[in-house]
Amino acid sequence: MINNLPQPIIEIILCLLPTKEALRTSILSREWRYHWTTIPKLAVKASRDDDDGLKERLSIEKLNQVISMHQGPIHEFSLSMHAKDPPCVEFDHIMDNFLSRNNITLTKLTLEMCYGYCSLPESLFSLHQLTHLYLYCCRLDVQPTFNGFGSLTYLYMGNVIISKRMLILFLSSCPLLTIVTLNANVGSLPTTAGDFTLTELFGCLPVIENLSICLRMMTDFAQGRVPNKLPVALVHLKCLCIRDGCPPNQGDRIPCLLFLMRSCPNLEKLKLKIYHSLRFRSWTNHSDMWFAHLNELEIEFWAKRHFMMDLLPHMLAKSPVLKMVKILLRYKVSKDEESDMVRRYSAYAHASPVVEIIVESGVGFKFDRF
Repeated sequence: MINNLPQPIIEIILCLLPTKEALRTSILSREWRYHWTTIPKLAVKASRDDDDGLKERLSIEKLNQVISMHQGPIHEFSLSMHAKDPPCVEFDHIMDNFLSRNNITLTKLTLEMCYGYCSLPESLFSLHQLTHLYLYCCRLDVQPTFNGFGSLTYLYMGNVIISKRMLILFLSSCPLLTIVTLNANVGSLPTTAGDFTLTELFGCLPVIENLSICLRMMTDFAQGRVPNKLPVALVHLKCLCIRDGCPPNQGDRIPCLLFLMRSCPNLEKLKLKIYHSLRFRSWTNHSDMWFAHLNELEIEFWAKRHFMMDLLPHMLAKSPVLKMVKILLRYKVSKDEESDMVRRYSAYAHASPVVEIIVESGVGFKFDRF
């Protein structure tokens, strides 16, 4: 019966399978040999060879063969490279071969370089129809001829090496970005004359709604110059996640954190992922902070010393519609200690009459993607 289904229906079914399972349908019968070659979605993992115990990954040679045999347009393409040495030449060949045939139709692209950092090929910048771009462990050199991704709404940069100038150029060329994760290494490359500021960075995200950003990258942009708040607030921003991976003695950590929180007047959900202790010595200069729309606050700790809790009483007092506060501990404490923490934090003065405080310990690592 399935053989009698129309080709578009078969393509939908194959798209719901992992790509390697879809490829295996070619052995079912002569009729099924080439059904997979027209599916509009490919998600593959490639390694330099198949003898590394990673049986669910294709070799580089087999991946090239798959791309060459594919006949129809591809709308979504995901490639994870698992080679111990960065196979940059092979990677460029794969991408140029693929993108030369799919640069008009591709809307979602995922590139994960799991070992090493390869520069992305120039052909990437011809994908003007992209709406989703996910980059992990790569180097991004924006080409001078880059005209922007006018349709891009989702951007993920994880462990991406890029200069400040290139990042500003890239973001400013994507005017529709609404969901963004920025974990870029901008401090490893030489700065340019005049450098770039936090105001310029966030000025590239005028319509941002969901933002996840690492504090380390913000301090690289700050260079000791942290404004009180943005001249034009991020009024569309509703969900904000700030990761703190800075060294404990990084002087701009707290000013950068407060600067961004103060620049989001309509914030509804705030996540703080704290790897090192943050001590708020005084709130005297921050009495203007008010979280009128915040209804969920999540604070995640890796450090056992809770200096970050200096922030909690202030936020409870300044958040009139807050419904839930989650305190997530990466280390394990007893249930009695969890209950004691809940009682202690619940005793703080709070503006919201319905706020609930939850403490969980031994929480496993979770990699957020908006």
